[in-house]
Amino acid sequence: MDNLTALPLAAARFEAIAALVSSDDLKKSTPCGDWTVAQLLDHVIGGN
Repeated sequence: MDNLTALPLAAARFEAIAALVSSDDLKKSTPCGDWTVAQLLDHVIGGN
């Protein structure tokens, strides 16, 4: 699958997962080093 085909699928999956995040979750840490959930969401959204 090429990137142009994969992007909308990945975006839909990301949206479904992000919809499960509550405001209380935003300050929690992630497996990505010192990043919080809010920082990770900002990174993914800003990168797209």
